[in-house]
Amino acid sequence: MQSGSFDLLLQQAQASAPELFARFAQLLEQPGSITVSSPSSGYRQLLLAALVTICPRPVVVVCPSIDRAEELSSMVRGISGAIAGMRPFVVLPELGVELMEYTQYSRPLSFVRARALDQIYARGETVVFTTAQGLIDPSLPARDFTELASALTVGDRIIPHSLARRLLQMGYEGVSSVTEMSQFSMRGNVFDLYSQAGEYPARIVLEGNVISRIKLFDPVTQQSVEPVSSVGILPPYPILLDREARQSFSTMAAERWKKEHETREGSEEQDATFLEDLESFISTTNSKGVNYFLYQYADPERMCGSLARLLGSHAIAVFADVDPEAELTQIFDSARELYQRTIQAGFAPSSSALDQVEQIARRVLGGFARSIHLTATSARDALTPASRELPPLTLSGSFSEYLGLHAPGETAIDVVSWNPDKARHLVMDTVEDLDVMARLAVVKGSLSAGFAAEGFMVLTDRELFPRATMSPKKTTRFSQAISRLEDLHEGDYVVHRDYGIGVFMGMNALTVDGVTRDYISLEYKDHSLLHVPVERLGYLEKYVGDRTEITLDEPGSRKWKRARKEAAEDARRIAHELLETAAKRHAREGYMFKPNPELEVPVVDAFAYELTPDQSKAIADVLSDMEAGKPMDRLVCGDVGFGKTEVAIRAAARAVANGKQVAIVAPTTILAMQHFRNLEARFEPIGYKVALFSRMVGSRELAAGRKLLHEGGVDIAVGTHKVLNMAGDFKDIGLMIVDEEQLFGVLDKEKIKKMKTEVDVLTLSATPIPRTLESSIVGIRDISLINTPPVGRYPIRTFLMPFDEEQLTRAVRAELERHGQVYFVHNRIMDIEARFALLARLFPEARIAVAHGQLRSEVLEQIMLDFYEGKYDILVSTTIIEAGLDFPNVNTIIVDEGERLGLAQLYQLRGRVGRAQRHAYAYIFYSHGVMRESVAFKRLEAIASAVDFGAGLQVALKDLELRGAGDVLGVKQSGRFSDVGYHMFLSMVEEEIMRVRGQYSEPVAKLVIILGISAFIPETYVADSGERLALYNAVERAGGQDLTALEERTIDRYGALPPEVAGIFALKRLELSLIPLGVSSLKESGHALVLEFVSEEAATRFLRAHVDQVAHARTVRDSVVLPMNAGQKPLSLLSSLLSGSETVH
Repeated sequence: MQSGSFDLLLQQAQASAPELFARFAQLLEQPGSITVSSPSSGYRQLLLAALVTICPRPVVVVCPSIDRAEELSSMVRGISGAIAGMRPFVVLPELGVELMEYTQYSRPLSFVRARALDQIYARGETVVFTTAQGLIDPSLPARDFTELASALTVGDRIIPHSLARRLLQMGYEGVSSVTEMSQFSMRGNVFDLYSQAGEYPARIVLEGNVISRIKLFDPVTQQSVEPVSSVGILPPYPILLDREARQSFSTMAAERWKKEHETREGSEEQDATFLEDLESFISTTNSKGVNYFLYQYADPERMCGSLARLLGSHAIAVFADVDPEAELTQIFDSARELYQRTIQAGFAPSSSALDQVEQIARRVLGGFARSIHLTATSARDALTPASRELPPLTLSGSFSEYLGLHAPGETAIDVVSWNPDKARHLVMDTVEDLDVMARLAVVKGSLSAGFAAEGFMVLTDRELFPRATMSPKKTTRFSQAISRLEDLHEGDYVVHRDYGIGVFMGMNALTVDGVTRDYISLEYKDHSLLHVPVERLGYLEKYVGDRTEITLDEPGSRKWKRARKEAAEDARRIAHELLETAAKRHAREGYMFKPNPELEVPVVDAFAYELTPDQSKAIADVLSDMEAGKPMDRLVCGDVGFGKTEVAIRAAARAVANGKQVAIVAPTTILAMQHFRNLEARFEPIGYKVALFSRMVGSRELAAGRKLLHEGGVDIAVGTHKVLNMAGDFKDIGLMIVDEEQLFGVLDKEKIKKMKTEVDVLTLSATPIPRTLESSIVGIRDISLINTPPVGRYPIRTFLMPFDEEQLTRAVRAELERHGQVYFVHNRIMDIEARFALLARLFPEARIAVAHGQLRSEVLEQIMLDFYEGKYDILVSTTIIEAGLDFPNVNTIIVDEGERLGLAQLYQLRGRVGRAQRHAYAYIFYSHGVMRESVAFKRLEAIASAVDFGAGLQVALKDLELRGAGDVLGVKQSGRFSDVGYHMFLSMVEEEIMRVRGQYSEPVAKLVIILGISAFIPETYVADSGERLALYNAVERAGGQDLTALEERTIDRYGALPPEVAGIFALKRLELSLIPLGVSSLKESGHALVLEFVSEEAATRFLRAHVDQVAHARTVRDSVVLPMNAGQKPLSLLSSLLSGSETVH
């Protein structure tokens, strides 16, 4: 056995297909096309790597998807890069929007695409991996791109306002605080820039007009990450137009719109929306509808395929399992479907641009002078080098027998593995034939699959170690705050620990007796206003609760104190119940589930998709728990369709492979039915019995099923709460899987709680929770989060418009014509029947059902089940559409009177569609009386225009996460949590848990400091009120070292501290120095300082320590009086005193 190399592999590849490489040599000299047909994907990848390695020209590899492009790029780079050296490999992503889609561009995707283009334009011999869509998406021409690209370096002289003007012309956005790509901000001598050339934004610090230093910083925490010597600037968007061109396009669009809509009734509001979009298009580079306007009015040659044209004459195009003609047909069919919906909804004037763009796309994609088609299917005039896929190395057969069968005679054997040591051990432990060993070489690397070809065979990890999963977890930044104060806006409800529930009315600087401070204004009962100095902010959080009507408290009233006391008692009870259940679980010995590959692998191999990184981690977490020998209690959280079911299936496979039975419990019949069908399809073909126990099963079948369960003839029992009542029927239960536990009744939850101390329990939930919860309840409940969406899901296209019967008819008709189903959400039971009557009149042929919370549970369940099984076309319902259900055939949702719903509700409702590999649509109708300037309308716009999640939506999602955290900890067992809000109640539960564990320390009473010093944050230093509030809050909560670091970060972010801000930090330092000495308050009184202590003993001790430093210092009961000389500053006196100077005066 020898250590192989990719050089050897590529030589073998060339030797196995001599005709291909001879034709390829000709292709380098003169234009032409080659088609290669070979069944093995691994062999085709190796051929691709060989061709790239010897090709002196640029190469464009066109793949079926961007995910496939990234995978192929990584593999080919690993093989070819080891030989070809520093040749750049670039993945060019798509822009993420459909051709002619009425939307704006995604900042992150534009960002990644600009970086890729920068590499492609800069290097002539680049290897580009992309898709057909990526090639025809608009790109700035090379000359324009390179003229706009630039770099800023330490020592450069710049004029900030000129740089800002240039950035605005390129499409960057000026903001007060840089958090997203293609933004910049100017604050004094600090210039922040999130250019398209870097992973992090850059903070550029100026001395005069000279760049003195550049540091990268985290856009979430705003903290510096590392210093750099320069930062690149790239044009962020694919098309740049000057204002004159935009104005011209806007005029044409307005004229066509007017002509097409002049006869249409009731279109005033849509007119206003469209004209507003046009105004925005004129003034903003990346505005709503920009993609549509550019396709409609810009030169189509400029919009389509400029990159393909640039590369077409000299690059070689490799179509890897892609038929370019079929791919373009699919792209344009999809674009036309979306275009028709857009026109039907009256969002934009009609256009014939798609036809022109399609002609250009077909021309440029077919315009590569030299091309190679690699395919698994047979094709006319194709070269057909022989290859075949290899089966996994099964546990039953020996490795020697496997090699004898697949690598006879003199066949060379190459083992390509990410773990070459493990592969060598396998070979050495199982192969004794010296002749075989001599033919065998091990190479470190990766191919997607092994194969046998002419003269050689390649084995990969897929054949050798089929159980291994190699999906590394990607790290992502995630804000740790659950409810951040900078998210507060005027009019938001807040809860203050001392004063109760009020309304945040803003922050104002007030001057009292010549001293200026910032004050938080809170409105309470009967319009009473309370101005709280920010340094005495104490506990203030945004109020999140389940109250439909919020009653304001009277500040510090008995009612509020009673509500707090009762909530604290409930929180203590819940904390003790959580700890008690956890203690019982930890005290018991559980079953140690051992891996049993022979029985588990068939279940694993039947999964047709790649695991996402989050899924891989969740599965590893669950299986590790099951192997630990203690009863498992793990929660797996993730949205519908994100792959929680697969985690449950892997857990069930481990249990049944160990001879144990599994119970899977769901709160509704339909959810149980979905689980049953999934499990039956995976387990029954390999001999495991799955049985359903719900009201869908007849009584005779139920009885027979229970008998079989008791005898051990049923391996997996799936059902509703009935299964919880059958605990005694199991012969040997080892695992219980609970879906959406929070939807079960109180009695059922008690049964689940009891089971948690006896068997392994895995709970699944579609409710989002904050990541911070994972660390806060360590040892009580284990949590795995699945936040990675599945590959290939289309985004949900959202239309916002005033209610209109004609629009409604078009939207529903379009879905019914493609044999889909429709949700119609109307959240008022009192007139839901009137909406049913309207739909019945508009669609007499459609089958329509009504669902709402006042129906009997079994009736509601039957309606939902019938809808799931396709017996209805339209479901008219309130917002009860269940979060855990997966209805892949429902891909249009109509939300009626959207202004009545909150942002989080709208977000969750929209997410009920878009589960299948087809376009999904959300139509949000609002009432005609809703003003465009109203908060309700802005809320609707936030949902409708979210290409990337905006700040408002993020806040709504945090509220949802907070509710999810409440569900996880069982907060709704308390009737008091809404009296104080989720955040305060959760903190009470967490506080009690820490008390019991001995980890809690009582908070120190707030030291009151009243000195004649102006200490506040001027708007000229920090313009955004939310950021000022966040900075005050950070200072309030900082300790000694934290305070120094915070001061450095503040200077880093906003520039040198003005005296007023320096005063804030100085007062906080003073507070931190005085608290350990027992000082409870410090006041300036005339020409003296009065320090009040917690006791007379503390006061005497302080005076004794400092009596020699301050003349005439004295005690008065529990206070110390320190006289000051004329003109002496209080901070100067105390600083000298506390630093231990000999005498102060």
